[in-house]
Amino acid sequence: MGKREVDRLKETGCPLSLAVFEIIQFSEISQKYGYKVSDTLMRALVDGCNTNPRS
Repeated sequence: MGKREVDRLKETGCPLSLAVFEIIQFSEISQKYGYKVSDTLMRALVDGCNTNPRS
């Protein structure tokens, strides 16, 4: 999160949320399918979270 977003939150008084995901089998996926697939999985998770973060 950049300074601009933090400043916007301070100005608007909007609360800040933090999401933490535990992907139980992530290391197994990485070992079985390689880092390219595990990176794609992580990016898809982040993209899904960023689709509409302020709703």
